[in-house]
Amino acid sequence: MPGGENLDRGDLMSMRGKAQLDEAKAFSDLGNISTQIALNNLTNLLFLVPTLAAGSRRLHDIGKSGWWQLIGLTGIAFIILIVWWATGTAQKDNKYGPLEQS
Repeated sequence: MPGGENLDRGDLMSMRGKAQLDEAKAFSDLGNISTQIALNNLTNLLFLVPTLAAGSRRLHDIGKSGWWQLIGLTGIAFIILIVWWATGTAQKDNKYGPLEQS
């Protein structure tokens, strides 16, 4: 680590002595990065269920099962999902419910 070439493992947890600016900045940057990653993961978890629910309802709107979202895990088949999500509403009743008049 910059500025910490003369530190041994015991010094990393020590509150004694001094730290050069570049050493303190490196640990500060590492803390900021890990905080951003944690917040990003938390945000992804918060939006996971609503995103899956909306995707499922959209697929129901065109007469497909919500389970079709699993093909998105295969990578290239994700293109099929995008096409289905962009498809217009089926103009008939299906097993997921009647046609809604808007």
